[in-house]
Amino acid sequence: PVLVPELCSAGRLASLLGMSPEGLLALAESLGEPLASESAPVGRELIELVALETGRSVSLQQVDAVPRPAPSAAELAELPLCPPVVTLMGHVDHGKTSLLDALRGSSIAAGEAGGITQAISAFSVGASGGRELGATFIDTPGHELFAAMRERGAHATDLIVLVVALDAGVQDTTREAIRYAKEVQCPLVVAANKVDRPGGPEAVAKLSQQLLDEQVVLEAYGGEVPLVPVSATKRVGLEELLDSIALQAEMLELRAAPDGPAEGTVLESVMGKGLGILSTVLVQRGALRQGDHVVAGQSWGKVRLLLDEEGAQLSEAGPAVPVRVSGMREMPRAGDEMLVVP
Repeated sequence: PVLVPELCSAGRLASLLGMSPEGLLALAESLGEPLASESAPVGRELIELVALETGRSVSLQQVDAVPRPAPSAAELAELPLCPPVVTLMGHVDHGKTSLLDALRGSSIAAGEAGGITQAISAFSVGASGGRELGATFIDTPGHELFAAMRERGAHATDLIVLVVALDAGVQDTTREAIRYAKEVQCPLVVAANKVDRPGGPEAVAKLSQQLLDEQVVLEAYGGEVPLVPVSATKRVGLEELLDSIALQAEMLELRAAPDGPAEGTVLESVMGKGLGILSTVLVQRGALRQGDHVVAGQSWGKVRLLLDEEGAQLSEAGPAVPVRVSGMREMPRAGDEMLVVP
């Protein structure tokens, strides 16, 4: 029998069966399973139908994509530093999206429908202001993503920025974020938002005490958690917040291999107009390239397009880079690990 991998394009299947790509495409159409092009992925059922029609015996090979072994401490020390992946968490009304908006330097929050975050869930901020590395920020319209990641043992964030509005203080969602940070042993930075409001400085002292009650000991009290007063709407304290993130990242010494088959985590998946399934993926190791065959959870496909947060096309994406991937056969779930099939 002819060995055919489960992840197979029309062109590759034609080659394995000794057919012309045109002949295979015509046969697929006559079988009621039209394929767009030679690079279109072919499913198990169609492979078996084509084999039956051509009188060939095929054996389907399961594709096993497994992560590469983790580098040793010595190997890790030789790898280049990469930007931290920072997740903003906090109560929905505490200015989390406005702060992300201010960091991104665009106006997403103004265009939100019913207060639900509409834009891509991750973006990068370049190095500036004397900071050697930039940072990648992740937003979630709640904590569903992190619940899903906990379930699957995935870990996509290096640092959590806890956004707390000074006029509201610690809320249940704040406590939930603190619990999550402790559970995954992720360092915290507190962004005390709305410092421009009357009574801001007094509110900082009150918030510090509330956080202490939640076992979050701030630097001012001899602990390790920095608190940065900010105003998302007035763009106050943003540089200080980025400095604080950079300092935490420096202590974490985050390193990742920029080459080899990519490994990453799916942050979300949506249907894109004219593009099919679009999955936002955070690359964590290696390089993801256009044309790569990938698996993510129960789904698989071939990377047709790689888009950055602005919608510009990329040829490849390395560690700590968030990208939108077009080409998955089914919708991967948030928290699924994405691996390139060698």
